[in-house]
Parts: sequence; structure tokens; C-alpha cells
Amino acid sequence: MLSMLRRTAAVAALAVLALAMGVSSASAHVAVSSPGATQGGYAVITFRVPSESATATTTAVTIQVPADTPLSSARIQPTAGWTHATTMQTLAKPVSIAGRDVTQAIDTITWTANDGVGLRSDEFQEFIISAGPLPESDQIVFKALQTYSDGTRVDWIEQAAPGSTTEPEHPAPTLALAAASAEGSDDHDSDGDGTEPSVSATASNSSDDSSALGVSALVVAIVALLGAGTAIVLITRRRVA
Repeated sequence: MLSMLRRTAAVAALAVLALAMGVSSASAHVAVSSPGATQGGYAVITFRVPSESATATTTAVTIQVPADTPLSSARIQPTAGWTHATTMQTLAKPVSIAGRDVTQAIDTITWTANDGVGLRSDEFQEFIISAGPLPESDQIVFKALQTYSDGTRVDWIEQAAPGSTTEPEHPAPTLALAAASAEGSDDHDSDGDGTEPSVSATASNSSDDSSALGVSALVVAIVALLGAGTAIVLITRRRVA
């Protein structure tokens, strides 16, 4: 019995380690989220950027929007300590979105840290935009360019090979888009009232959802480990008595 409990404790310890590594890995690259984002609609989009260099700080982040899944407009939520700039592009071929031909679209959005504000290796920042109408595509594969204070740059632009489930070393942040419902095809906004969504409310949800899952799993594993350890102590005390 004691041997079985020891094995249980060892398994629980490995589970805690694996979950901790999984949570760290999941948050160690540039990610994008927008709960409820729908083709043809408007949405608040959050880019979460961690800083990974042990010797330099993140000083600039550039998001590139692909021309084949364009965003015709975007509003940028101000980020304390950072400035932002947007460049536009003329599409080689108009793209029809929600019954409108889009010829001008966003090319890049760049956030630049003010002096002394860059992200250290134990920090992350969320950069938030409200954009739309979203393209009529299953997903938007953004490219994120992360610049550090020492002049180095990490390009988050890689995609997994067709049919592969292995994540590349520097995956491109990819946003999945739900198909528009038939009854809501004429409303190009997420609230259904002809206005763009609230940035602060939606952004808060997107940041909480991704972290809550990892924390919950970690808590479950820790509880299992503590339970196994308590059982071992009780059995040992009984044998000594």
C-alpha cells in the first residue's frame, strides 16, 4: 500500500511539472485571441506578447495583416508607456467582405515602447485593437515581429506543415473566425446594434480565459500531490505506532 501511494505521489509530481511546463510553453509566444470573432463582423482582438530575452527588453512589436485576409479599419486601444502607428496598403485585387469591395486595408500596426518602458524577461503586454469588418475566411494568420533593445528581432511567422500537429518554434499568431449566421448577415458588428464592441470588456475576457484554464489544471495536480503526500504520512505514522 505504501509503495502504491509513493508511486501515486511520483505520478502527481510529474503531472505538476508537466502542467507547469505546458502553461509556460503556451504563454511563451505571441498569441492572438478574440472570443466570438465572426466573419463579416467587428471584434476586439488582443495580441499577447511575452518577453523572453534574459539580457534585453522588448521595445517594439509589429503586427502584419495579410492582404488576402484584410482588415479595412482598426481602432487601437492606447497602451500606457507605448506609442502606436498604422500603415495602409492598396490591395492588388479588391476583396469582397460583407457585400463591400475592400481596396484599402491595414498593412502593419506597430507599438513602440517609450524610453525605459520595454518589457523584461518576466513580463508580458497585451496590445488591443477593435477591427472590422473581418474577412470571410476561416482564420487570419498574422505575422508578429518582436524587437529587443539589443537590436535583435524574433519573427513569429511560421506555420505548421500541412497535416502536422507539431507546433513550429516561432508560430504565427492565428485567429479563428466563426462563420456568420444567416440572420445576422446584415449586421457587421459583434453587438448587433451597428456599433463596434467595447474594447475594455472584451479584452478582459480574452485575457482571463486563456490563463484560467492553465491555472485550474495546475491547481488540480497540486491537490492530487498533496493528497498523496498526506496519505503516505498517515500510513507511516500508523506503522510506527
